Amino acid sequence: MRRFHFRAWAAVLAVVLIAALPAGATTVLQMNLEGLCDGAAQIFRGTVLRIDETRVTAGGGEIPALRYTVRVDEALKGQFQTVKGVPIAEILVVGTLKQHAAGRPPIAGFPLLQEGREYLLMVAPAGPVGLTATMGLGQGCFTLAGKPGEETAVNGFNNNGLFAGMTVPGMPASGPVSYAALASMIQGIVGGGQ
Repeated sequence: MRRFHFRAWAAVLAVVLIAALPAGATTVLQMNLEGLCDGAAQIFRGTVLRIDETRVTAGGGEIPALRYTVRVDEALKGQFQTVKGVPIAEILVVGTLKQHAAGRPPIAGFPLLQEGREYLLMVAPAGPVGLTATMGLGQGCFTLAGKPGEETAVNGFNNNGLFAGMTVPGMPASGPVSYAALASMIQGIVGGGQ
């Protein structure tokens, strides 16, 4: 039984890695803002409401997964379900609550969202068993900080390479950037939101 469980984990990790990496790569592909926007199924600013552990069926077995329930505060791309009049996104990733509490992502670079925190998320399309990830792992997960209207956004790579190959006057090569300016750029790239 233990060997079967390992095979199921291996199958899911392979699916997640294949979705996140280019063919033949051994590291996560560095993507600029345009690449992140083009590949994302959903882009939104939101607050994590709840983190639950669940299970998904894959490879003939079941694998533990985390379900992040996120209130969508600003939709920039994609469709979202509505629960009691509130737009909601659910992100289903490999992992357990025990791993999450210990700060150990199942894959290096995988962001661990925190309940009550606000993020700008660029979510990849769901795989065959419903699992997904943020684009480029930590590249598509921006933590927001600062006073309302003056927030900054920084991803898991300290925004390194975010604007590579793009003409963006006034934007730093790395480090936090204005959320308002970033959201405006995203809207321009995705064509106004949908």
